[in-house]
Amino acid sequence: MCIRDSPCIAGAGAYVAGDAVLIGGLFQANQSTYSGGGLYVAVNLTLTGTRFISNTAQGASNYGGGAFVNGIATLNGGLFQGNQIERYGGGLRTGTLVLSGTQFISNTATGDYGGGAYIISAATLNGGLFQGNRARVGGGVYATGSLAMTGTQFISNTAQTDGGGVYVTSGSNRRLVNVLLARNGAGGSGAAIYFAANATGSTELVHSRHRQVVHRFDAIRLNANDAVPVNIACSKTLEVV
Repeated sequence: MCIRDSPCIAGAGAYVAGDAVLIGGLFQANQSTYSGGGLYVAVNLTLTGTRFISNTAQGASNYGGGAFVNGIATLNGGLFQGNQIERYGGGLRTGTLVLSGTQFISNTATGDYGGGAYIISAATLNGGLFQGNRARVGGGVYATGSLAMTGTQFISNTAQTDGGGVYVTSGSNRRLVNVLLARNGAGGSGAAIYFAANATGSTELVHSRHRQVVHRFDAIRLNANDAVPVNIACSKTLEVV
């Protein structure tokens, strides 16, 4: 399956009113004037090895340059590259995200949140790569729910304001294990990670590495209140250089 160069109001490549299961396939250079430049899924999406390349969602109230998922997105492999949106989620906008090995490369949210992905509920990431994504806030990922990442890499993502690699707001617990954050940048705070003041629960960084080209005192910004515990395990592997 290959869907290219399709214009539409929402879901220019494909619009699915229920659940969707995709194996392989390519969504490329599609343009919508609302949400889901390549694909719009009204409920849940299960994706294996599908590619979303150079799709665009235009307009002032839009979500998901590559794909929009209203419910749960379960991603196995696949690629989101060069997708663009003005508002939320250059590559992907989803409710809940379960990801294994998916790559988000050079996606852009030009005016708002989540260059690579915008997640409004819980997110579980195993592996995967976020590289060269850009947004006003949350260059790689903007997450508003609980967040668990294992072995995920964030490289050279940028935010105009806060959270070059990852921006986390609200939600409950955040756990990052063996996560690599390298050469991410932000014009404001949290070049690698920004944890917003309204985040609840706990933050745990385990065997995670951060390498920053620009020397910033707040490369990892834990901007939480005193009631939110922060645990950095094996801190010798958490490097700020």
